[in-house]
Amino acid sequence: MRKTDFIYTAILLPLDYVMLIFAGFFAYHLRTTEFIQNLDVVSDVFYRIPTLVYFLFLSVMSALWIIFFITAGLYSNETNRSFVNQMGKVFLGCTAGIAAVIIFLFFKREFLFSSRFIVLAGWWCAIFFVVCSRGIVRIIRRFLLKKNIGAKQAIIIGSDSHTKMFANVLKQETKWGYAVAGQVATMDQLQAKTKSAEIEEV
Repeated sequence: MRKTDFIYTAILLPLDYVMLIFAGFFAYHLRTTEFIQNLDVVSDVFYRIPTLVYFLFLSVMSALWIIFFITAGLYSNETNRSFVNQMGKVFLGCTAGIAAVIIFLFFKREFLFSSRFIVLAGWWCAIFFVVCSRGIVRIIRRFLLKKNIGAKQAIIIGSDSHTKMFANVLKQETKWGYAVAGQVATMDQLQAKTKSAEIEEV
């Protein structure tokens, strides 16, 4: 894994964790809003969980969800190439995570709360916030790649028309994450080029 890919993945993991906690708080406060109360889909609020206690609960559960995310392959470089693939795995990871929460609350009915609305809303909020945050990071990354920031330096071997066409495609498709550092025709030229520049791909 190249350095830029490692940094990208390293950003996603704590970002996902923060988004999961934020989704939990958002779902909890959403239940107490006048809009939701007027829809008559939830019962009246008789008890408010202390913020610190709820935060600790979310912190532990979010850490568990991150394990499901890792198992689903959300921090794999291959997975992160396709945003649609990421969305599917986020859905899978969040579904596995909310199943763990439901099982926990089933055996610990006296623990904190048993609001089905918070559980369901937390599930959807987690999917929404994680997908949106990853989408923003992806947009920023593509913008940086267009500026050749974080792009993998590549050397193209060959001098025919097809090779030149391929080099032009790489220059245009910056989202692929490659920057053409040069084009050579012989192995001697390649060796000379690799000595004078930091090349990551041939």
